[in-house]
Amino acid sequence: MLIKKTDVTISYIKTLDVKTPTQVEKGVDIALPATGTYYAGDIKGSKTEGVDVTYTAVSKGITVSGTTLKVPTSYKGTDVTIRAAYNGVKKILPFR
Repeated sequence: MLIKKTDVTISYIKTLDVKTPTQVEKGVDIALPATGTYYAGDIKGSKTEGVDVTYTAVSKGITVSGTTLKVPTSYKGTDVTIRAAYNGVKKILPFR
């Protein structure tokens, strides 16, 4: 009987998790969470909950002020995209 040894390597990805609403409505301010969960991507799989997140608008015609997303009634698009960031990690967040 031949036994084959297999090595398994687990890799962790550096990422940011932010729980945001999936839909937005034109003319209604959307409150974004001030904090998220940061996954360091290290060998231990470290994560830090409650990290302060910053947001920037990606879609033209919308604004983000602190943790408030504003989509004006005059916005012509159907999708909205913002970027969340913490510690150099950026995550694109799409809305419909």
